[in-house]
Amino acid sequence: MLYQIWTSLTEAQATIVNGGLTVFAAGFGVLLGWYLFGGKVKNITDAIETSKHLVDDHLGRMDEALAKINRKADDLDQVLAVVTERLSRTASAEAADAEEEGDVQEAENGNSGALDSEPSKSGIHSAWRDIANHLETIANNPAIDGRRRAKYFRIDRRSFGDLIAALAQDDNISSSVAAAAKDAYTLKNSFRRRRADPTLEEYNRMLALRNTVLAAQPKEPQD
Repeated sequence: MLYQIWTSLTEAQATIVNGGLTVFAAGFGVLLGWYLFGGKVKNITDAIETSKHLVDDHLGRMDEALAKINRKADDLDQVLAVVTERLSRTASAEAADAEEEGDVQEAENGNSGALDSEPSKSGIHSAWRDIANHLETIANNPAIDGRRRAKYFRIDRRSFGDLIAALAQDDNISSSVAAAAKDAYTLKNSFRRRRADPTLEEYNRMLALRNTVLAAQPKEPQD
């Protein structure tokens, strides 16, 4: 029957019917596709977008972590690069002090590092050694940025005043502690070529300066 109807149509009628059927099929296909896959396509798009955000966020954290690692590695390289130089300078400085302070060593009579109860050159130098060691501890504090620690390492300890000035400039010691350390350094150096023992006033001043410097606390490490 459909065949008879189709064969009985003129060419113009067949063209019109064919166009109508094409439009109907296209519309039906669109509706059917939306009904069957519309929600799924949206869910897939959302999943892809969410995954992209998660990946981007993860990559961002990875980049930040790698940047921190690289900065730490750079800091470590700088510190390691100057350790040998720093040790050699320390050895030479200690050798120079030992040569210049031979009379002090003889006066110590085996009591190196102990503060004398009476004014003496050995007491002056022992007090200074306590000050210098405490400032070294502050300069080597891990809470200080590695680049600054490397800068402190490079300072020649035969010019210890330069280390004091650098620590003060970077706010790692207060101005009052820096002033006390400088005064103690000057007082200690005044006995390098001096034969007479310190006066009671000089000795007590050195002890007071020592106590001021030793009261300074290194910075706390940052979490």
